[in-house]
Amino acid sequence: MDNVTKNCQNCKKDFIIEPEDFNFYEKIKVPPPTFCPECRLQRRMVFRNERSLYKDVCDLCQRRIVSQYSPDKPFVIYCRECWNSDRWDSLQYGQDYDWEKPFFIQFQKLLVKVPRIALVQLSTNLNCDYANFLADCKNVYLSQSVVESENIFYSYAVDKCFDIFDCSQVKECAQCYENIDCIRNNNSKFLFRSRECIDSSFLFDCVNCQNCFMSSNLRNKQFVIRNAQYSREEYEARMKEIHPECYQDFINLKSEFSSLIKNGIHRFANLVKTTSCTGDNILNAKNVRFSFDIPTGENLKFCIRTVNLKDSWDVTGGITGELVYETAVAGHEGNLLCFVSNADILREVEYSDWCKNSSNLFGCAGVKNKQYCIFNKQYTKEEYEKLRARIIEQMKGMPYVDPRGTGTPNLRHIFR
Repeated sequence: MDNVTKNCQNCKKDFIIEPEDFNFYEKIKVPPPTFCPECRLQRRMVFRNERSLYKDVCDLCQRRIVSQYSPDKPFVIYCRECWNSDRWDSLQYGQDYDWEKPFFIQFQKLLVKVPRIALVQLSTNLNCDYANFLADCKNVYLSQSVVESENIFYSYAVDKCFDIFDCSQVKECAQCYENIDCIRNNNSKFLFRSRECIDSSFLFDCVNCQNCFMSSNLRNKQFVIRNAQYSREEYEARMKEIHPECYQDFINLKSEFSSLIKNGIHRFANLVKTTSCTGDNILNAKNVRFSFDIPTGENLKFCIRTVNLKDSWDVTGGITGELVYETAVAGHEGNLLCFVSNADILREVEYSDWCKNSSNLFGCAGVKNKQYCIFNKQYTKEEYEKLRARIIEQMKGMPYVDPRGTGTPNLRHIFR
């Protein structure tokens, strides 16, 4: 097919659907979107509250907890231990499909009454009560989107790191402070878009450097100060003259570093070991377009902060999956997911939230270790396939009516 220009139903701006988009939509059997990419991203991000945390009480064990949901929300909130326990069953909230009401009205009712977990923490996490969106971590405090890391504080988007403070978008780093968009740095401070640097500080766009200070665009250098080469003895002597522990000197150094970044040579995008990629902060990827913060991936479009994802469109957050579409927090091993949020180990799931280790779900919430469920009600395989097909046919012919009367075709209002 040729490029098709459509008008976004939300912002009323035109956007283009390309032939590769149509091929993907045909592969997963969904119609082309009616929202532009930016509005689709906003809709997904409503389901991903990373940084706002609130004091709360678990509605099951009554223990004091920290939650990503504010107390004024209508949800039932459980702590991680209670939500993962056998003390409640998601199928007890099952409901029959009402053919007199639109799908989304009934789905909203289910989302409100089924318990949801206070924080998004996948797999095993230890001493991470004040951090959100974690997987396999230990000792994480006031940080978000952290994977396989330990001793992480006040940081964002950290993968396989140790002893990290005040960093953002770092991977395989250790003992670093205020590193941004960095890979495999060690014992370094104030590095921006640099990788494989050791015992250095105030560097911009430097690669494989050691004992360097206040420099930009270095490659494979050692004992450099302000882009000037020194011997080891000269470097050590000059570094003793610099006193970052003095507050005013430190402020002056940060001001100098800011000017250094402005005057340095800026690469068009932070793309490392990539083929046919557009976006920023992409590593070890192929055919990734209009995407950001992708450490590994292939055949992706409109994706943000995914790891080892393949053949997927419009995904925000996910680890190892394939054929995922319009999903926020795809979790581990997501396959054939459409319009899903807060998932983990799911296959062939549509319009669902907070489901785990399940397959063949449609319109479900909080379902664990189940298959062939619609609105949290168990069916046989034949019953499930027949009812799902009938609901989809009804959804095609019935316009969504927002309960507020605004006509907004999504569920954003209940998460605000």
